[in-house]
Amino acid sequence: MSKRTGMAGAPSETMPGLFGSNAAWVQTQILDAQGLASRDFSLEEFAKYRKIRILTYSASVAMLATVLEQFEDACVECVLGYSRTVNNLAAVIALQTAAMEDVRKALRTLSASRRQEVLNRVSDGKLQVRVVEGHVSHAKIFLLSEGPEGARCVLTGSANFSTSALLGSQHEVLIRFSDDLAWDHFESQYLDVREHATAEVPIASLTEERLDPSEDLSPSDAPVLAPDRSLNLIQLAQPAEAKEAIERARGVEKLHDIVLPALPKDRRRNEGAALRIDKSIRRKLSGVIRRQVRQQTPTHPTFTLDLDQRKASISGTDWQLESDEEQVRQDASALVSFWNTYGDAFRGDVDKLQKDYFVFLCWMFFSPLMCTLRRRAALEGRDVIRYPRVGTVYGKSNAGKTQLVETAGKFMLGDDFPKAISTRMTGLLLREIDASYRRMPAFFDDVAWSRFREYAPEFIKDETLSPHEETPCMILSMNARIGAFPDEVSKRSLLIYSSASLPSEDEIGRITMSNRLSEITPTTHLYRYYLHRVLDHLDEDESDWLRLSSEILSGILSDCGQHPAWAKPVLWEDYASTRYDALREQLRSLLDPARRQPKRPHPDSEGWFSEGGKVWVRVGTNSFGRPDFEWRDLPTYMLHEHESRAAEFVLDVEAVENFLGEKLKTPRWRFPLRLRTAS
Repeated sequence: MSKRTGMAGAPSETMPGLFGSNAAWVQTQILDAQGLASRDFSLEEFAKYRKIRILTYSASVAMLATVLEQFEDACVECVLGYSRTVNNLAAVIALQTAAMEDVRKALRTLSASRRQEVLNRVSDGKLQVRVVEGHVSHAKIFLLSEGPEGARCVLTGSANFSTSALLGSQHEVLIRFSDDLAWDHFESQYLDVREHATAEVPIASLTEERLDPSEDLSPSDAPVLAPDRSLNLIQLAQPAEAKEAIERARGVEKLHDIVLPALPKDRRRNEGAALRIDKSIRRKLSGVIRRQVRQQTPTHPTFTLDLDQRKASISGTDWQLESDEEQVRQDASALVSFWNTYGDAFRGDVDKLQKDYFVFLCWMFFSPLMCTLRRRAALEGRDVIRYPRVGTVYGKSNAGKTQLVETAGKFMLGDDFPKAISTRMTGLLLREIDASYRRMPAFFDDVAWSRFREYAPEFIKDETLSPHEETPCMILSMNARIGAFPDEVSKRSLLIYSSASLPSEDEIGRITMSNRLSEITPTTHLYRYYLHRVLDHLDEDESDWLRLSSEILSGILSDCGQHPAWAKPVLWEDYASTRYDALREQLRSLLDPARRQPKRPHPDSEGWFSEGGKVWVRVGTNSFGRPDFEWRDLPTYMLHEHESRAAEFVLDVEAVENFLGEKLKTPRWRFPLRLRTAS
């Protein structure tokens, strides 16, 4: 009999269990043994025992079918482990789903009558399949008991419970023990794993006819997410070397990649020694994973690009990179014609608008390649900030922001460019798109500032290496004021402010512009030629994607006889140095010498005051009591944040002067002219 105590899961008093009080693995145990004889393995080793318990990290579908179909006179229990480290929740869910899929495949091999017999054995408690949950099990243990005259034995070694291992020619080794010491030792290990780190596979539900055999099981059905389970702690394994390249591992990793993007960031990482999973967490994760699984079947266009073979596809259909020279010329003329509409109809700083929108066009054309450069930079430990995956066009209404994105998308991919996403932006939606759109840019139109502030910054600031090699760039258009974006967002994304717009009262101009735009029908040949040229130079010029993109695009226009003033090569450093220009001008206006006060401004006033290396700036408020200028929009290095409040903020004088490129000026005091009186 086992020397374990009566408490479920308690370790033996004479030999340590796998799980200590600190939930860590104990050191590997050695059991001294002596060889007596050798013989060939046969399944008869199992058939003559009435109680069979199996712990294996890999079981073939054929052997699972053997467990389900044979040994009907025995009480059978099989615990499925895994050969690799299980150290986060996504891995646990993926492993359990793969194990359930293996059991379902085994059930399909049985006849209807045999499946009914399986269900009867399950209901009688004579058949159970379990899967590890948390701590990984590399052990292979076969506990056979209640044999002839009460015989019992242990089989252990290198062989898993698979046809190739037990009945094939893999040169596996099994060792048979029949003594009490070995029995107690291996049963203790088996019970430690089963009672502390396993979950039951719902065999009965896997036999239901409603399950479509052609569809994979959803990870949301994993036992760890079962809604009727009570609170449990999952002991996570410590990282370990595990390089076995087996087919089942590929399946688990595929499922892992489906689950991982659906999890919140704090659930993707290792969370210490234990995971606390209650019913609310299970319910939430199950819903998230179901939506993530649905996202795997594209209901939207996807764009893929093989850089080595120069092959592209949209939603699985080949998309040729070859272009027609005459069609390229037509596209070039159409592109310049589109840009000229800004000069003809818009009011404001149109020249700047055209140049800035050209920078955005260069980013948008290059966007399908941005994930490749970000991935290379991350793997090589280089800065990924210079490769923005989010481009935002912002400003007041009537600035042509939506028209710019939609027209640029047509020049890129024609009608295959997806329309603006109608679903409101959320963190979950951003992660789902990142996992499923491949290289196809995703467009969010007219994003509300409150929604951007709540969900976009976390996505923009996430510089971790994506589990997906192909990920999309996000395009946003929104109405926002100058300097509205915090510094950590500004330096990680492409921000283009619309410095001109179509006057709202100019109805004739709006109609004229609309008619001209309807005549522009791009063919995508210019973009195909652009991609071909970019790929020729990508490896040598990847350090400055903006220079590469703008040089090639402006060069194509020039070769086609188009020489617009706005289409000039632009360096990334040139863009980066100007992205704070609007904010710089706004701060310069606030620090106008005429607004300087002789002392710290009163709460009811506006202006600024400087003393002791600091600048106090007080701004007005709108009708809702909000300040006209958000001091949090300024770079943090120039702020005294602990002293700044709502409508008053405190700056460092030296940092401000460096940012503005000039010294703070004081007003010229005018003294009254005194007339000299005659003596």
